[in-house]
Amino acid sequence: EGAMDDKSWHSKPQSITSSSDRLVCPNTCAVCGDKAAGYHYDIGSCSGCKTFFRRTIQTERRFHCRFNGQCKESINKEDRVRCRACRFDRCVDVGMNPLAITSIPVPESNTIICDILRKRGLEFPIKTEPDSPSDIKIKIFPHLQPIENLIDRTIEELQFLEISHQRLRRSKLNPNPHDPSLQLDWCLAGPSRLGFDYGDAPVSCDSLTFPAKHIPIEIRIRDRIPYPTWARNVDAPPFLKPWLTIDLLYTIEWIKTFEFFSELSYAEKRVLVRAVTRKITLLTSAFFSFDNRKSDVTVMPDGVVLTRRDLPKEALQDRDYNFGIIERMRRVNMDKTEYVLLKAMIACDPTHEDLSTAARSVLQEQRDRFSKSLMSYLLAKRDLVEGPAAYVEMLALIAWLSKAIKRGKENCLLLSALGLKGPDIPVLLEEILSP
Repeated sequence: EGAMDDKSWHSKPQSITSSSDRLVCPNTCAVCGDKAAGYHYDIGSCSGCKTFFRRTIQTERRFHCRFNGQCKESINKEDRVRCRACRFDRCVDVGMNPLAITSIPVPESNTIICDILRKRGLEFPIKTEPDSPSDIKIKIFPHLQPIENLIDRTIEELQFLEISHQRLRRSKLNPNPHDPSLQLDWCLAGPSRLGFDYGDAPVSCDSLTFPAKHIPIEIRIRDRIPYPTWARNVDAPPFLKPWLTIDLLYTIEWIKTFEFFSELSYAEKRVLVRAVTRKITLLTSAFFSFDNRKSDVTVMPDGVVLTRRDLPKEALQDRDYNFGIIERMRRVNMDKTEYVLLKAMIACDPTHEDLSTAARSVLQEQRDRFSKSLMSYLLAKRDLVEGPAAYVEMLALIAWLSKAIKRGKENCLLLSALGLKGPDIPVLLEEILSP
């Protein structure tokens, strides 16, 4: 399936660079060895390590290594999420400067910043100017941060994840959907593959209609037409991906990057992934088609269109999945920021009855954060009248998508009851789509 070799990346800690050195962007991140995006907090680093360092400082999170710090020198871009304690220690060791994080209102009160400075034998600079009224307000309420900073940080992180998600969708990672090992357990194992560089798959400049004959599921049920034994279409391009299955894998890798996901038990992870993966996958492909391809039908990154435009009227599921979501995005004129926030809200679904009370609490907290960010963004962008109206429409899109997915699962259950599913439905696809 084209997995990357697990090569550790080593380098000696770098000193803080001069302003003249920063005229040249570094090639690699000093923390994990990934491609650097520039100088962040005085050190050449990737966007992922920059965000991780800033978030850790802002939240004053303290992590603990299960291996007594032994994995710090083997931090690399493939497994940097495995141990947050050692990743943060490496950020400190290579010289990231916590005082360069401008969204910390009172760095003197941040215990992690104090610890880092003491480790480096430094003290806070003596302030000679009198406090401004805003400084006094922050000192009285040191726990408060400007809401704009929190929203900007949330949006920045989600947009970075979206770039990585789309890069994985364009990549050469294309395992055989009928490989019996390609199951949900395999997908959940290990860190997210979003950080791997698999290279880009070929892309067609024009849209390609999926070459296999497509019979809508409603017609299969009505006319009792079973799914055939799987065989690769000889006329299909060699780079063609089995999108119905492989896009689910890409979505699971995106979900695994969220910090809240690591707080769930393995059973809870399975419950959440089965509940939200199909919704997120459909939303992702729809927005890519709407925003990138300017299309009214779902188009995949390689140019493949999974369904024909001249669908029979019975094909309600295909119409919902491949036309309906895009139409609702166009109706609300959704932009990329609104999309990534809505997508994150779907990922934090606390409503499933098989989740524990603790898991629901964690997910609800995160959903509230994304929801408030979305409302604040809409108010700033669309004013006090259009903003709330757009927010209601976007929540309605989530509800509509949930109903469409539910109908799809009921169709799968009916196919199984009628013996029409066929012998070769990929295991991962069945695990996600089954009720």
